[in-house]
Amino acid sequence: NMAKLVYAEKQYYLSKRNFHLALALELFLVLYIAYQISVNTSRSLSPMVLFLLVGTLLLLTTLLWFLHQLSLKIKVTNKGISFKMNPFQLKQRKLKWDQIANYKMVNDPNLLSWNAGLENSWQEKKFTLNARHGISLVTVEGERIFIGSPNLSALKEALENGTAKYQAQHAL
Repeated sequence: NMAKLVYAEKQYYLSKRNFHLALALELFLVLYIAYQISVNTSRSLSPMVLFLLVGTLLLLTTLLWFLHQLSLKIKVTNKGISFKMNPFQLKQRKLKWDQIANYKMVNDPNLLSWNAGLENSWQEKKFTLNARHGISLVTVEGERIFIGSPNLSALKEALENGTAKYQAQHAL
């Protein structure tokens, strides 16, 4: 009995275009520095300066790679909801419908919202690239999870659809 996909979305922190732009900028920077070094051969480059340059470039590349990897995948099926936030989660987390006590849609531009009640906000595990736009859910065990999404109406429809399909199957 395979799960029927109701909805899927994948969000990236850095769009492919912005990632390629940043990569091009970094490459330009490397070529510019190399050119400056080759032109100014009279002045010798101290090992310290060279070390700092290489270190900065490595740090920039690592940061770019991290931001490029930073993504959130959400799937809603008739069996439940699953999500995976790269690179923090190695495998996707699946919650079956009967594991979810309740959920509500949240549309708040502040990440740490005062209306959420601050004590609740700290206990909540957040998986979001979209501030407080998404779904706030509580599992049967009392775990609080927030999953961000820019497509609130589509996600809301999918959740209603998924739970309806689940309830229809289990009503028999």
